Amino acid sequence: MYTNCGCIEESYQLFKRIGVRSITSWNGLVVGFAQHGNAEEALHILRMMRHLGVQPDGITFIGALWLSV
Repeated sequence: MYTNCGCIEESYQLFKRIGVRSITSWNGLVVGFAQHGNAEEALHILRMMRHLGVQPDGITFIGALWLSV
């Protein structure tokens, strides 16, 4: 919800506070950063996601495609 409204920093702060992060929460952050022009942050989240062993899915890669637009 926060990323859709353009409140990227608030969404990231909320993400850091949640205990169990699902693929949906990871995707929301990657897509949100990408859609709002924060390519570097989106890639950082994607790298962190993979480093922690979270397997990206199709939505994750669609979000990453926003980085090339």
